[in-house]
Amino acid sequence: MALKVMMSSVRRGGLGPVRDAVRPLLDALGYVPIRFEDETTQPVPSRAVCVGMVKRTDIYMLLLGAEYGDPMPDTGLAPTAEEWAIARHEGKPIVVFEQAGIQAEPRQADFIREVEAYSTGVFRGTFSDTADLLGKLRAALGAAAATIQPMRPRRLAEPVAIPWRPENRDRGRVGGAALETHLVPIGGAERLHASAFRQIARQLGRDGRDAGLFEEGDPLVFPVGEEAVAAELGEGTRNRAAGISITPERAITVWEALPTQVLGAVYDEGQIASRVARDVRLAAGLDLLGCDEVVVAIGLNKVDMLGQVTGPNSMTYPFLGAAAGAVRLETAEVYPTASLARIAPELGIELAARLTFRLQRR
Repeated sequence: MALKVMMSSVRRGGLGPVRDAVRPLLDALGYVPIRFEDETTQPVPSRAVCVGMVKRTDIYMLLLGAEYGDPMPDTGLAPTAEEWAIARHEGKPIVVFEQAGIQAEPRQADFIREVEAYSTGVFRGTFSDTADLLGKLRAALGAAAATIQPMRPRRLAEPVAIPWRPENRDRGRVGGAALETHLVPIGGAERLHASAFRQIARQLGRDGRDAGLFEEGDPLVFPVGEEAVAAELGEGTRNRAAGISITPERAITVWEALPTQVLGAVYDEGQIASRVARDVRLAAGLDLLGCDEVVVAIGLNKVDMLGQVTGPNSMTYPFLGAAAGAVRLETAEVYPTASLARIAPELGIELAARLTFRLQRR
């Protein structure tokens, strides 16, 4: 099946003819082009159109010129900047070409710096004119297409220490049933400097909101210490607990309480898979791991009253008694950091299934 390639850029500043020339080349190379020019009018917000275009593409191609574009009313970002953020979050293979010799307007210059600061998994180049770009596309798209392959981790040579949270850490607020996802660097990442911790804490909070770990308006606290820096929900949030932290050794932990019904916390394997995928993408998108490979581990810190929904007002407790305490899944696989965002859904499904098996065996 032909891979779909999305062209993301403004048409102004001379990029309109470039976009028009790229489209037939993509057809000739065997790709399916996706462009906003080809979208029909839809009765949905602008961001929903951007999300839909990015989600159905296989490779995201960003063309950067001098102009930023008109901010969308629902996000305040230009469509190109919004599409870039979505593509990163979705883990799409990304190809970036910047027009040479331009004088970027201020907001576009900021956007270009953001793109250039993000290196993991991005194929970047420059082009002087349309002919130059067309000559470079085949190789760049081919390299991006080569990254679209099944998840193939390697075996871990030696165990690593996972910074598990205390079992009763959130018990007073949510009954303690919380999922935690850990990403631990392999290969000796450079330690984080304590002087950067406060800035990192704000980044954790901002990216946590963007990923949906925190809701807009949630009161956040930012505990900072020698062992870790974190952003987490404050005491004003009832029946909820969530947070993200990073250690000086760059091990990242994301945690969130499971949803509850009247009789206790609810275990749903599909929801666990979705949360793990989100957590992995969130951690990878921070660009703080500082390594080529990571180990991923997940666990539930309290499962003695963990139930499964069987009807509108009914639950069963298949793990009652046999699964008291924490259940922790320390994997023996190592994953490439550059592929984390792309493989996150597959990884979430695999780890959630293993966690269910582990619960059933206790």
